Amino acid sequence: MGSSRRLTIDELMNGGKAVVCPVCGSNDDDIIESGRAGCSYCYKVFEALLAPRIEAAQQISLPVPPMEFTEILRADYPHYDDIAVSSRVRLARNLSIFPFPEVMTQKEAAEVFENVTEFMVGIANGSAFKIVSISESKSEKPFEAASLLERHLISKELFNKRADSCGAAISADEHVSIMINEEDHLRIQSIREGLALRDCFEDVEKLETMLSERFKFAYNDKLGWLTRCPTNLGTGIRASVMLHLPAHTDSGNIHRLSTELVRTGFTIRGFYGEGTKPIGRLYQISNQVTHGLSARQIVEHLNAVVLRIIQREREIQRALDSNHPGFIEDNVWRAYGLLSTARNMGGNEAMQLLSIARVGVSIGELQIPYHSFNELLHRIQPNTICNNVGENLGEQELNRFRAKIIRDLLQNTKTQ
Repeated sequence: MGSSRRLTIDELMNGGKAVVCPVCGSNDDDIIESGRAGCSYCYKVFEALLAPRIEAAQQISLPVPPMEFTEILRADYPHYDDIAVSSRVRLARNLSIFPFPEVMTQKEAAEVFENVTEFMVGIANGSAFKIVSISESKSEKPFEAASLLERHLISKELFNKRADSCGAAISADEHVSIMINEEDHLRIQSIREGLALRDCFEDVEKLETMLSERFKFAYNDKLGWLTRCPTNLGTGIRASVMLHLPAHTDSGNIHRLSTELVRTGFTIRGFYGEGTKPIGRLYQISNQVTHGLSARQIVEHLNAVVLRIIQREREIQRALDSNHPGFIEDNVWRAYGLLSTARNMGGNEAMQLLSIARVGVSIGELQIPYHSFNELLHRIQPNTICNNVGENLGEQELNRFRAKIIRDLLQNTKTQ
């Protein structure tokens, strides 16, 4: 950012005066190349350049979610843990006096990291949050950061950061984490089991209020909360629900669902979010639009969308059951037999078999708590296994440990 370049003809005619942000040093070439702001002040300096990107992000507007329909669906489908695996809500916020992380100097990044972590450590005398430095974790505890990624406590963007002064503050129960110096200064996140968007939103709202008493966040009356990427302007919220959609997947309806979601301002992603593939027929459904409604309204709209998907998943599942009587039950017991007895199991195979077994619980063939499935999804991932064991394991050792973890959890399970 702010590197020297040749002046344009217009600049030469104006005496060689290039437009440069006085706060972060970004120039018009930087803005055009990245499509992102270098700091909150760039939205004023380069208003004309950023306007098309902002307008494109704001083309889709969401109607206010039908609250009465949401409550009707909740009444008709009170149990949805078979399909809704977990919920997550994340708020992007930036400290107003610093450039955004990609443009900050090393000294500025360190100041942000130290100020935020000092504040978080001060909560409950240091017992509420654990501080993880990504660079230190990779050098001293090589599997810790990768395990945090596998457990969805940090993003792949933060994990891939090479600079110092990047990390996270993670609560003792691991419901809440604050990513520091990712794309934005703060990514305040809550993740909970099942369809718990409202609870997650309450978590991040409370934490944001607490942080705002100490730090001033970048805000504009017209654009809302200011973020590095214009697509996050407004509320700065990303909400998502991890759904288990075997019926959509097996019937081919997953492609139709993807098209419908994009058209209405939502998106469907893989197990680890944007740019990743689904594993074990698990998908993330999340909002794309961050403006036009309040953060709470966006959460409620996603809630209604997810409940409709749950309704449709069950309808498709019933149709598959009626068209292939006995087939699903046979697959379920075959999967359970392998999961409960195998001594060697690869990661992809385990995820596929757990997906089939989860269907077995939903149709009443198996009696296994959904919490056990949710726990296994993360415990059997390679870096999490190595982190828990405390050493680097080869593929065969990983497969043996993975099989044992699954057997130990299932050995006392009651089945019909």
